[in-house]
Amino acid sequence: MILILSETSDIPTIKLVTLMKSHHVDYRIIYADELTDVKWDLLNDNLRVNNIDVLSCKSVWFRRPCFDSYIHLVSGDLISDFTKHLIQEKKVLFDAILSKIFDVCPKHIGNPLFQNTNKLDVLQKAKKCGFQIPETIITTNKKTLANKPYVSKPISEVFVRDIDGCLCYSYTENIKLSEVQQKFHYALFQEKIKKEFECKAIFLNGKTYAMAMVPQTAESMTDIRNYSLGSMVMYSPVSLSKPICIKLEELFGCLNLNFGIVDLIIDETTCYFTEINPIGQFDDIVQCGNYPVYDEILKYLES
Repeated sequence: MILILSETSDIPTIKLVTLMKSHHVDYRIIYADELTDVKWDLLNDNLRVNNIDVLSCKSVWFRRPCFDSYIHLVSGDLISDFTKHLIQEKKVLFDAILSKIFDVCPKHIGNPLFQNTNKLDVLQKAKKCGFQIPETIITTNKKTLANKPYVSKPISEVFVRDIDGCLCYSYTENIKLSEVQQKFHYALFQEKIKKEFECKAIFLNGKTYAMAMVPQTAESMTDIRNYSLGSMVMYSPVSLSKPICIKLEELFGCLNLNFGIVDLIIDETTCYFTEINPIGQFDDIVQCGNYPVYDEILKYLES
């Protein structure tokens, strides 16, 4: 049996399920946003989630196992501190459940333990593996910054909230030092690189499938993931050089990962590593290059 841990609206999950049905594959899915029941007998090593014996699976895809992101409260009158406590209780439980599945299941794609990995640690490991990384400064004081162009990024993850029906999210943005206060909360600044294009690549068990994203306007130069600028970006499949692929394989090995979405920046002479997202969206890459990624995922999980 193949087990998939994901979310109901995830496009790669939907496409893999369609492929598995056509091949009559035995599979089960647990959706983080449709979690109904957990029964874990630690003494007898019996774990069932949504009435699925998760420890009997032969392979698992940790597609989007973000179980601590969903918590349904009985009353809206609970104070915020208690809400935070309930969220932490669920996080601790599912960190342990995911770790147990990862240890017991003989074959897997993804690593749930990576969700707790600090992106700053990943940048340092990428540097050790031979990647160039952008000049990165974390500070609370404007005096730390040189007089040069910077962009700002979250230190942890992108902020996304639905506020009164309006989706609000953060993205990489240009910084005008003249508008920055002398003191501020911990903030991450990266030197703005004059790039030819960005590259988004799928890494799967030593193979890479890449897509170049070429900005067509000054506005789309800063963050191509600002989806309101999608029509201002040109997409095309691209092959990564052998040295880059070797560095990626070494980095993924250091992180104990066999799958993830990699972001790179390419200028006239240098390839810069920026981040890895092990649960990021990638169907756009598959479609851009007509890559057989879903077939490769199924082949691996079935083998």
